[in-house]
Amino acid sequence: MSEFRLETHWKELKCLLPIYDANGGNSTEVCLNGGKKSVIHNKTNIVLKNLAKFFALDLSQLKRKYGKLVGRKTSAPLPFHPELILIPFKYREPFSKDEGSRGYVVRKQVSCCTFIEKSQIQIKFLDNSYVHSL
Repeated sequence: MSEFRLETHWKELKCLLPIYDANGGNSTEVCLNGGKKSVIHNKTNIVLKNLAKFFALDLSQLKRKYGKLVGRKTSAPLPFHPELILIPFKYREPFSKDEGSRGYVVRKQVSCCTFIEKSQIQIKFLDNSYVHSL
């Protein structure tokens, strides 16, 4: 089976989710339009860095610049392309420091957000699928 290449599917992207794979390692689940999913066996931050390289962007500079514009040191939106603005959200509680807790949704694919409990939000996509935020 050939390796999944996000660079060729970015126009179909709905979200990136940090997950633990079958071996307990950090991986990224890629959710695409039409219910398609794939797993990239890299941390979400590595997937973001590779996507930034594809768009000839420096991820750390992007975070710094847009963090300053929106007044946030962390969790700033990441505008890779006018059609690909990634909005971070807390997806999981990591077991240790460098495991990552943030998932990213594509702004253009989100239809609404609904409070479910006092600290949980349901993010609904245009195709009626959803993910939960902590």
